[in-house]
Amino acid sequence: MVKFKFFVHCKGWIGGGYYNTHFAKSAQEAKKIISEWNTDESHPVDLIAIEEISDAEFAEDFAGSY
Repeated sequence: MVKFKFFVHCKGWIGGGYYNTHFAKSAQEAKKIISEWNTDESHPVDLIAIEEISDAEFAEDFAGSY
């Protein structure tokens, strides 16, 4: 499991956009997700970091977001 951080560019926003985090099964899947998101040219996404995490870390991060 990986946690990946990214930046979404948004025209007109102070700071140019926002940072966010998402999860994937692998680094390859994370890169594929970013690539798919970048098909929407109105909000390009830059991949910042990919971090391997354990299932326990995923559960804590995911549950803590709600």
